[in-house]
Amino acid sequence: MLIYHFTDLESALNIVHSKTFRAHSSDIYNGDSGLNSFPILKGNFNYGQNFTKEGVILVFDWSGNIDKNASIYKYTHTMDRNTMYIQGSWRSFIPVNADSKYLKAIKIIYDSSVINELIEYPFYYYFIPNFFKDIKSKIYKKCKLEVHKQFIELFKDKDIHISVI
Repeated sequence: MLIYHFTDLESALNIVHSKTFRAHSSDIYNGDSGLNSFPILKGNFNYGQNFTKEGVILVFDWSGNIDKNASIYKYTHTMDRNTMYIQGSWRSFIPVNADSKYLKAIKIIYDSSVINELIEYPFYYYFIPNFFKDIKSKIYKKCKLEVHKQFIELFKDKDIHISVI
């Protein structure tokens, strides 16, 4: 099952490269000691939720057990570590110490503001007058394509299994 974790680019890349998601809390008596995500990409989110990091969505594939009717009042110490708990359309949760064989990072979804931060323009780009918009647009598209290719290569032919600690 695909799940969606909202974060920033630096954190997403750190998770993928280290193959580790570090929970905000590792206290098993805390209801948030694990990986929070959304079970759907669009839907009725809890609008009171606050995101500390935004800009990208790290997409995971969970292949372990799933509890689709989990109580929001369940604490991590009562959860099976290899079960993902879905608490409505606004939260899916994987407890700390889940076996990494069940959680696989498969891609990063990002918006244009993130990609614009990553683009490395050729040195002469800034010297081209805005009058030549077509030329600048072609350079932008080529640079943007290079960034897309880097993200595709990051996941291509790789099993990136993630530990939740």
